[in-house]
Amino acid sequence: VGPLRVEVIEPLAVLDLDVDAPDHGLRARLRFRRRTAAFQEPHFLRRLGHRIQFDYTRMTQFGTWSGWIEVDGEHLALDDDHTWGSRDRSWGVRPVGERSSYGAPVEAPQFFWLWAPVNFGTFCTHFDVNETSDGDRWHAEALLVPVGDVSTHPMAPAEYQIDWVPGTRWARSFALTLTDEGGRESRLELDPVVNFQMLGLGYGHPDWAHGVWKADLAVGAEAWDVPVTTPTAPHHLHVQALSHACFTHPDGHQDHGVGILEQLAIGPHGPSGLTGLFDGASGPSESA
Repeated sequence: VGPLRVEVIEPLAVLDLDVDAPDHGLRARLRFRRRTAAFQEPHFLRRLGHRIQFDYTRMTQFGTWSGWIEVDGEHLALDDDHTWGSRDRSWGVRPVGERSSYGAPVEAPQFFWLWAPVNFGTFCTHFDVNETSDGDRWHAEALLVPVGDVSTHPMAPAEYQIDWVPGTRWARSFALTLTDEGGRESRLELDPVVNFQMLGLGYGHPDWAHGVWKADLAVGAEAWDVPVTTPTAPHHLHVQALSHACFTHPDGHQDHGVGILEQLAIGPHGPSGLTGLFDGASGPSESA
């Protein structure tokens, strides 16, 4: 599609991504190789009154990236040994793209979402949750995913804690307690390093929202400094925080890795101390 090309080398295992947009200062040639099997997250279903707001499914997979990225002439080489990551794809109905009317409002705007795929040496972890303003969960999952295996091991997320950066809806730290089938507890801690603005993928972008019709071909580019200076602006709330990770096993042994903590909090969320529609956090808080 225009300057972007994706080639599936081996289904659900290896794919290539090429970007050739020199007029916009961006070129890349990347290869994704799986570390784990692809797995399907639980079905997302949520209604607003009698109307469906979410009815979709997501696939997630852990892997490595190799190749190179070039931005404004600066060349960055990547290799499988040092560049862990993940990919995901969703399909179904959710409120992105061309918007349709839901009719008369049935509740105040509110959406609370955390999504955390994390890579370690011999295993990966995955956690996501959607909650209402009072903390009730309408979607949640926690998994331990062995590298090289085709299986996943469900974990019960006992509780999580978020320390918000004051004046924002971005996490300063995050910790999650996981319980296996035998009742043994492990702890995942994430230390955010830098926020990727999901605006860059079209989420909330006023002109380049993904899923919006832009005629047969439209190509453009935009750049901004991070961290952005208006963190509570609606189009800046949604971030994925690249994070250092520490996993403490039930026996006290620790593994270190890297992952993502995606965050989108719109409206109030009592357990984590968020009020109003876009108000920033007032100080340290936690959610269970």
